[in-house]
Amino acid sequence: MRARGLLAAALLLALTPTFAAAHDARPLGVRLEERAPARWQLAVWTPPGKPRPRVEVEGCAPIGGGLLRCEDGPRAVSLRYPPPAAPALSALVQVRWHDGARFSRVLPPGEGSVDLPSASEPVEVLRSYAKLGLEHIAGGLDHLLFLLLLVFVVRTPPRALLTVTGFTVAHALTLGLAVAGVVRLPGAAVEPAIAMSIVVLALELARGRRASWTFRHPISVAFAFGLLHGFGFAGALVEAGLPRSELGPALAAFHVGVELGQLALVLLALGLMRVLRRVERPAERVAAYATGIVATFWTFERVATLWGL
Repeated sequence: MRARGLLAAALLLALTPTFAAAHDARPLGVRLEERAPARWQLAVWTPPGKPRPRVEVEGCAPIGGGLLRCEDGPRAVSLRYPPPAAPALSALVQVRWHDGARFSRVLPPGEGSVDLPSASEPVEVLRSYAKLGLEHIAGGLDHLLFLLLLVFVVRTPPRALLTVTGFTVAHALTLGLAVAGVVRLPGAAVEPAIAMSIVVLALELARGRRASWTFRHPISVAFAFGLLHGFGFAGALVEAGLPRSELGPALAAFHVGVELGQLALVLLALGLMRVLRRVERPAERVAAYATGIVATFWTFERVATLWGL
């Protein structure tokens, strides 16, 4: 069993270069708004450091200043990335007609075009934002590593369920407050703090002091850090924008997607721990150090970005 545990730790170490490539999962945004009959305003924004695509709107001709002339209305939106850039980002496409009708669609990475109806379909809004939430948690390796370490700290399924529930309640709270504009924190400051939360858990796991606050009160620790991670989740929505008319359903659907991704990870981690439930302490420490090293790298990298280095 020791050899199996050491093998699992070695595998984690081998994967650290992949983990170090945690990406910013915030989508780029495309917004079309009808300003007057046959006159539309086009706005495009991208996360910092990401390539800006060329946006083509079928049925429209540019007339300058981001304005388009669309005699019969826009029919489709296409994204064209300059080589060698690839469409590695999700894209949030929003359309608003002069009569108040709206359309929202999230394009996954690799999908570069969408046909535009005359108005948004509620079921499609829910599907798109649930998919965005699932993609965000699946691509957010920092959030995944934090959850994984939480499960390793609590070890047993009942405590894992309670602890992850505390994390879920906390990030749902700050996610909702941030999206509603009640509380805002700059993403450049939140991201290094999220990386530091992983470092803290990795240190606790490496030390193995079961009498520490983290091991004795994991739910409170998960809740405290969950408040922080909620601002990170909100970055995927606040900076890209949300359809205001479908704010509640879109936010709920996004959160459902996040929860599905979290549940899949927790079940996987519990299954792994069941197989390796007798893993020796040296292997556990190696895994903790590997995770801590990756999270420390993220911390320095994000702090450098915060200071413009």
